[in-house]
Amino acid sequence: MTSLLALSVFVLFALIAEAFFSGSEIAFISASRPKLYKKAKENIPNALLAKFLIAKPERLFSTTVVGTNLCMNLITTVVTLFTINRYGLDKGWISAVILTPLILIFGEFIPKFVARAKSDELVLKLAKPLTFASYLLTPLTKIFGAYANILRALLGESTDKSFFLSREEIKAALPSSRGSDVTQSERKLISRILNFNQMTVKETFRPLIEVIAIEQGQSLADAVRLFGESGHSRMPVYEERVDKIVGVIQGFDCLKATDLNQAVRTAMRPPLFVPESKPVDELLNELKIHPMAIVVNEFGGADGIITMEDV
Repeated sequence: MTSLLALSVFVLFALIAEAFFSGSEIAFISASRPKLYKKAKENIPNALLAKFLIAKPERLFSTTVVGTNLCMNLITTVVTLFTINRYGLDKGWISAVILTPLILIFGEFIPKFVARAKSDELVLKLAKPLTFASYLLTPLTKIFGAYANILRALLGESTDKSFFLSREEIKAALPSSRGSDVTQSERKLISRILNFNQMTVKETFRPLIEVIAIEQGQSLADAVRLFGESGHSRMPVYEERVDKIVGVIQGFDCLKATDLNQAVRTAMRPPLFVPESKPVDELLNELKIHPMAIVVNEFGGADGIITMEDV
């Protein structure tokens, strides 16, 4: 009876430990990084430690994987040996029947479900014990890590491969996502993000043929009418020809005007001209000051416009 009680206590603690490791893994995967970084800046207890753990994914997940498997194997081995010792070799299967649902439900499913639902809160509570566990399991994680590197070397894979996918790997994976849950618009968005630092204004601006513009001699009343019809908040102002842009008028400028019979030129703002070859990432800061830029070609003529929405 005493040995059965000792076994039950051991299994209980081992299950709690397994639940801790498997739940921690899901919590740190599911937690919002922006929220965690914000908490770290605000010096919320354990947020900085949790941020450090997320920044070292190889160490974090080697700890959770080794910890989970260590607990699972300890439970299985001890209970199986106890069963065989008490009931005989032919009754060893009993331990598997009892342990399988026990481990899956209480060691995996429930802790992972809770960790996913409460990830942002739990990472702060789990940070300290998980850091302690990572130091405690360092000898084992190093041994298994070295073993994994040997296997990778034998299989011809790089041993210093990053935990995260590279930009090139994500690009290569995009075509194979067809037919999956990733929609066409999502694939385009991902592709655009990946290529953002290589994009130029020429690849994203709107040509003049698609732009509503107004002649500088027209009245502000005409501008108000065009704003109402188009739903835009600003538009380019041209002189005689639409490719000769001389300014930008905003709807707010018209609202401030005391006389709507005045010409548009009296309320327009000086335009920002940018070449087609300008990198989009360099243009972003300028667009924060000038919400609309006029795109010019190599001859100085206007080809179109670009706004923050186009980027």
